[in-house]
Amino acid sequence: MKTAMWECEGKAVIPRGWCDPPDDVSVPGAGERHYPEEDFEYDCTLKLWIDFERERIRREPVVALCQNLEETGRADPLALVQTCVFDGKYTVVSYAPEWMAHQWAGTPQVVIDEGMRFFVVNSEYAFAFVAAGMVDVPSQVPFYRGEDPSRFHIVGRATHQGRECVVVRTEVRPPSVKHYDIWVDVERDGAIVKRVSYANAKPTFTLNVEYGPVAGTWMPTEYSFAGGPHWPSGRMKVTRLELQAPIDPEVFRLVVDAGTIIQNNLTNEVYAGAERGDVLHVRRSAHGQEEKRLSFTTWAAVIIACLLALRIGWGVLSRKKGVATSECAP
Repeated sequence: MKTAMWECEGKAVIPRGWCDPPDDVSVPGAGERHYPEEDFEYDCTLKLWIDFERERIRREPVVALCQNLEETGRADPLALVQTCVFDGKYTVVSYAPEWMAHQWAGTPQVVIDEGMRFFVVNSEYAFAFVAAGMVDVPSQVPFYRGEDPSRFHIVGRATHQGRECVVVRTEVRPPSVKHYDIWVDVERDGAIVKRVSYANAKPTFTLNVEYGPVAGTWMPTEYSFAGGPHWPSGRMKVTRLELQAPIDPEVFRLVVDAGTIIQNNLTNEVYAGAERGDVLHVRRSAHGQEEKRLSFTTWAAVIIACLLALRIGWGVLSRKKGVATSECAP
């Protein structure tokens, strides 16, 4: 598989108390109420572009927020689109205005990082990678390094979705504490229909994938995920899938509007964009440059004032010394 473009829709659930503040007496209100107060189900959509050949990803999921609950007093989290792009070299994340309202007074924010950040793809998007024969989501480039056959061993057979599957387990190899149990439908081109993630022998995440015939092969048509009894979960249906189709390179660029606040972790700067354009190449706003010049001028004024104060102080001291010498001279 060289390229894939997915569109999915369904429902996701944030469990009661998922957004609770830490159980710490130093946090006001800790333990007094739960955020959200009840399980929060919301409409979820996902657009996902993957260029396996050039190792680029763009995802646009609807995600539920936590940080707005206490600030706004809302009973339910906001559910907003978050855009994340990895262009093979840089990770760029765009947050909706409401997401960062508590920090940037409603101004959109974009964050730029070098390399493929850990949050580019997580377990919720594993369905697209198991469809490509990958056991886990990639955490760095290259996406696929080949699997070591000695890492796997068959633990038995089991029925899943009414079909007999071979259950395969991956070996724990320190320093990692993770392993997977994988259900493989050998009659459907070895499709991975279920994957349970473990850490320290405890289940942490379960992915179930249903398949259908697409373009002469078997591809996911629905999937569900759950992280445990007190973790988010969801069920999604694939509404559109394009395989092996060329993806416009513009998909892996993030265009921002003028005035967008950009946090550039490559240069350790925060600034406003001067124009609409590619976030990696947009010019700094003149306003931001004026602020920098003002900052420089302010520091220069402080330094000059200090020098003048020292000069004046030295002159006064010199005059006092001169007077004392005159008075004491024979």
